[in-house]
Amino acid sequence: MSASVLNHWLQLPMRTRIVIGISGAALLVALSVFFFSRDAQSALFARPLLPEQLADVETHLAAWNVPYTAESDNVRVASRSRNEVLLRLSLAGVPRPHIADSNETLAKVGALTPQSVLDAQSRDGLAGDLELGLRGITGISDAIVIIAPASPGYFADQQSHAASASVRLTLEPNVVLSPETVNGIKTFVAAAVPGLDPDHVAVLDDRGVALSGRPTSGEGEASALAGSIQSALDQMLGAGHAIVRAHVDVDGRTNVQLETKRTPALAQPISNSSVNERYQNGKKQYSKVQSNADAGSDLVQSETQSAPGTLQRVSVAVFLDQRLTAQIPQIRALVETAAGINYARGDTVTVQPITLAANAGSAVAPAQPGSPWHSLLATYLPALPPAIIALAWLGLMLLLAKPLARIILSFVDQAKAARAPASPPITVDAQLPPESIHRALCGEPPHTAATVIAGLPTPTAAAVLDLYPTEVRREIIGRLARPRSPLGVDVAGDLSGSVGRA
Repeated sequence: MSASVLNHWLQLPMRTRIVIGISGAALLVALSVFFFSRDAQSALFARPLLPEQLADVETHLAAWNVPYTAESDNVRVASRSRNEVLLRLSLAGVPRPHIADSNETLAKVGALTPQSVLDAQSRDGLAGDLELGLRGITGISDAIVIIAPASPGYFADQQSHAASASVRLTLEPNVVLSPETVNGIKTFVAAAVPGLDPDHVAVLDDRGVALSGRPTSGEGEASALAGSIQSALDQMLGAGHAIVRAHVDVDGRTNVQLETKRTPALAQPISNSSVNERYQNGKKQYSKVQSNADAGSDLVQSETQSAPGTLQRVSVAVFLDQRLTAQIPQIRALVETAAGINYARGDTVTVQPITLAANAGSAVAPAQPGSPWHSLLATYLPALPPAIIALAWLGLMLLLAKPLARIILSFVDQAKAARAPASPPITVDAQLPPESIHRALCGEPPHTAATVIAGLPTPTAAAVLDLYPTEVRREIIGRLARPRSPLGVDVAGDLSGSVGRA
């Protein structure tokens, strides 16, 4: 099949072959440029992003190891993973809404702006500055600040109101703010608003729970205590060998203690009491005199109020890998010291060896991280289509290399023959033996040898061709094929058949 195709190709005129070769090469170049220059990425968002929103998106994509290309107002990701990335960003609350700071809000103020509008713009800008500041606190994803300025009562029927503020926080998953952090937020907001007292700042989390800054439930203390003990055990035993849980009971009642103190007004005692009692038996007389003297005093009353949050009891439970049972005494001593356990107060520490799921030989295997093959596929899969195209192009070029080489050589031979001076035709006696004819044609180009051999009888031509190497014989036979009448004799076919039979 390939030989017949090659023969048909060689029978085409030189100009036709050149045109077909140039057209095929141009088509391959165009296809390569199309596939290699095609942009496999698309814009992640339909609308342009602001600088702080773009920073949020880039931070999350870098943390998730998602390849991306940053632009001035958008991010480009792989087209096939665009929907997945958008879903992950939506679940993470990114990009966050834009917050206008003081510079942006006051940029809209003009010379004829009323004072009321100017005050509202200033208040909104201040709230934006506070929200941007609260976003930078660890564990806080977003914040909304509402400021109510002080309202003095100018008339008799008006009441004055002190300045106040409301803060709504959106926390990151599994984050519980400690009382110290809540107090810091109140102080931060109160310091930015003139005349605002920290006690007049209300802080609300995304669960709808008011954060007072005073430990009323012990949830924050328990989380911090469990986290510190867990990190210490992970460093000592290794991750996954211990699970720590803690519970802290606090007193949510407010204790009030009233103290009254009297101090003498003069140098003498505050009060003096005396009793004089007499009895005379002879006179049958009885007398009793009682006197009380109060020199006066200064009365001082003091009231001491204790805020709720008094620590009542601490309970710590450690679930330990059963293979580390021998270390239970050391672990218990470390937990008692780290948690400040006071058994007289009712604190408890329990260390229980169990079979952890990560170390059990059960049929249900724990979730394992992605296989290295998955990461390799995720890394090199985008380059697979261009590589396949390049390999296909290389295979096609290798397949066409030989025909193209023959075409080029034929074109070169024809060009040389056209430029070379005319030489007398080579004549060979057909009665000579094939060896003599082969020696006479040795060193001649294939087209010259084909011209001479074409005039020989078929048996002699077959014998002469048999003396040539295989490649040279194929070149000569290829030149023997020429346009002829359908009634003529196929000299090349006859010669090739004769050579095959020989």
